[in-house]
Amino acid sequence: MTSKHTALPWEEHDYYVSDKDGNTIALTDNGDPEKFEIHQANAEFIVRACNSHYDLLEALKTLSGQESLTYKEYNQAIIQAQQTLAKATKGD
Repeated sequence: MTSKHTALPWEEHDYYVSDKDGNTIALTDNGDPEKFEIHQANAEFIVRACNSHYDLLEALKTLSGQESLTYKEYNQAIIQAQQTLAKATKGD
């Protein structure tokens, strides 16, 4: 992959995803009004996953295989991981 993705954070708007300037990134609507709730849920899921991606990676990197962490650093990493997980799983 040679291109960088659109800057985060992304925003959810019913059935589409945009950047902070309102530029559309993804559409989840297939034109079926009976599936509006699914389209809306998909857009929300995409935004939560993408906006949490780098924080989750950082938390996992910090906690995995880091034997040199002090007790305080480890506790701070656990708190960061818990906060990031709460953000990523909001409503789940």
